[in-house]
Amino acid sequence: MRMWNVDPRVMCNQHILGEHLEVHMFVNAIIAGKKLDGFIRNGKVEVRNLRTRHYQLVKQMEHLGMNHLSPLPVFTNPYVEDGEVDLKESLRTMAFRCFKCFVLQRLEAGVLVQLEKPERLWQEWKALQIDGEERYGKK
Repeated sequence: MRMWNVDPRVMCNQHILGEHLEVHMFVNAIIAGKKLDGFIRNGKVEVRNLRTRHYQLVKQMEHLGMNHLSPLPVFTNPYVEDGEVDLKESLRTMAFRCFKCFVLQRLEAGVLVQLEKPERLWQEWKALQIDGEERYGKK
């Protein structure tokens, strides 16, 4: 489980839906009294921002024409130290893992104006895979 915490406009549908589910999982864990200490310590969640993040994801889901039928339950943040997600690392990891998110990030950054040469983008993403193998432990 993790919060990506990046602008939902640069996330593919799968990542939006996945993070939405995981926000619900974090909240349900808090309500059940389970500890999130490891997620907090490892920068995978910002407990104080769960409600705001849920709203951001739902807003993008609705913008994309998705249905949303799962309101976030009421909960209280029991943590003093409640985590900090590294946005730059989230963007890098997401672009490394997902070609669609890579393209959306490039479009949003204005680096890519139109998709006139998709094979070039694919080659660029594959090069990122090769360069990132050591960093992310992929073989």
